[in-house]
Amino acid sequence: MKLLPLPIRNQSTVRLPSSLSLTASGAYPKTNPLQGSFIVEELTDLVEEAILTEFDKIIERGGVLGAMERGYQRSKIQEESIYYETL
Repeated sequence: MKLLPLPIRNQSTVRLPSSLSLTASGAYPKTNPLQGSFIVEELTDLVEEAILTEFDKIIERGGVLGAMERGYQRSKIQEESIYYETL
């Protein structure tokens, strides 16, 4: 914690957590709602779900070799390439 002088009646120094003092003083009007472990966990869950879905699609095609024989990976790369070129 830091000692930050806040404009109060008796002009004493109040000990507050830095994030609270910055918000209270108006120097930083809002805290970041995306900070902390919640957003990291949420994004990790989304990535994990997408990866497991791709693994399931590869397994449906007979594993990595079966998917390669059918051109699955190449077609996915082409689809993603076209998608990102058109953004």
